[in-house]
Amino acid sequence: GTAGILWALFITFGIIGLWHGADWNFIVYGLLHGLMLVIELFSRKRRKKLRKKLPKKVFAIGGWLITMLYWMFSLVFFRAKNIEHALGYLGQLFSSWAIEPIAVLSIPLAFNLVLLFVVEWFQKNKQHGLEFDEALVPKIYRWSIYCLVIFLILAFEGKQQEFVYFQF
Repeated sequence: GTAGILWALFITFGIIGLWHGADWNFIVYGLLHGLMLVIELFSRKRRKKLRKKLPKKVFAIGGWLITMLYWMFSLVFFRAKNIEHALGYLGQLFSSWAIEPIAVLSIPLAFNLVLLFVVEWFQKNKQHGLEFDEALVPKIYRWSIYCLVIFLILAFEGKQQEFVYFQF
């Protein structure tokens, strides 16, 4: 029944987290994704009612924003060295330090974040953010966008990091 499906989802995603690494932070990462699927299943009727009450754009933007924030929250556990490091980072994130974003957020970083969110929003129904319909966007514009992305990556590159799956 439904309870069995929910437990199976939760356990499966816990195992998927364990597959990413043998530490508690990876297990928590997987369980968070399982928990989101469980919440999604349990809230389906309420979200249908809410969808009817809210304007389409507000509902879509709200759902997208919640999904992105939850996914970014879960990535803290995925990228942390261990569970203590993840919890420490989250503690700092939700402390008074986070109230002073100007001291933390540089102009180039803020620009890139806004740019990424805009691209993600307009391309949300595509396979990836830089997939354009050739009939709607001429080749010169597509290639200009590709070159701009390459330029931004090179101009605002950070320190080089090892590919995450090379750790295993």
